[in-house]
Amino acid sequence: HRRNIFEHTPTAKSKDRFESLMCLDRSHIRDEDLRSASWYHAGLPREIALEILNEEEVGAFIVRDSTSHPGCYALSVRVPKYDNSTGISHYLVLRTHRGVKLKGLDKEWSTLPALVTHHTLMRELLPCTLRLPKIKGQDAASSSHIRGAGGSTSNDDGTNADSSNCGHS
Repeated sequence: HRRNIFEHTPTAKSKDRFESLMCLDRSHIRDEDLRSASWYHAGLPREIALEILNEEEVGAFIVRDSTSHPGCYALSVRVPKYDNSTGISHYLVLRTHRGVKLKGLDKEWSTLPALVTHHTLMRELLPCTLRLPKIKGQDAASSSHIRGAGGSTSNDDGTNADSSNCGHS
């Protein structure tokens, strides 16, 4: 007889433990999908993400690999000061059996780029919508910090790099 794991309503603690296990396998996310995304910077340390985003407009963001939750991603966002006195908030992106989701949000997306695109239009639990990066000449995305962390200065992910509503990342 097989036990249905969904019969049990998890406590907050058991739910956190379950969600942290979901960080371990990212096999459904293809690295080439992310390498071409101008907002993804795999090895960028949190401190450098803070430095970069401090110079940007509200909504600017960077997605990087989480160091505190290996196998997960961290979404670092420049937010209004009234929401966070530092002006930067970090969100954990978890893997689910259907794709990815932000910790604390039930909605899921099939890919990380789909999650990012959705949050450029709808803020959901974020304090602001995400602003896709502009790539024009020298900007934060072409700094030596990001290049050294495996970042990309191109906008090959199909986003509109010329939109006037976009910020740098």
